[in-house]
Amino acid sequence: MQKSFTTLLSLLILGLSSPLLAQPAILLVDDTDDGFGHVTDLQEAIDSAGYTYTVFNAVDSSRSPSDLEIGGLRPRDLADIHNKKKERGNAPSRWRPTTS
Repeated sequence: MQKSFTTLLSLLILGLSSPLLAQPAILLVDDTDDGFGHVTDLQEAIDSAGYTYTVFNAVDSSRSPSDLEIGGLRPRDLADIHNKKKERGNAPSRWRPTTS
């Protein structure tokens, strides 16, 4: 009885902690054709941190990523939109952080 309880408790703790150990889902959206290499710099930084990521090239596809591409099968923890526009608020509202 004690052994099965300990095994069950260990599996429960492992199951609850696994989302904390999972890597974040990162989407890097490039909608610039400026030639400055900022996206390459961001990719190198993410690579050096040991994270995996997805790059969406909005220039070649001539569109923004869809909700499915943004969310995929699980929520994304980070969406970095490399945008050529400088003014704040140019990202669609679903990407903007909420302010309180």
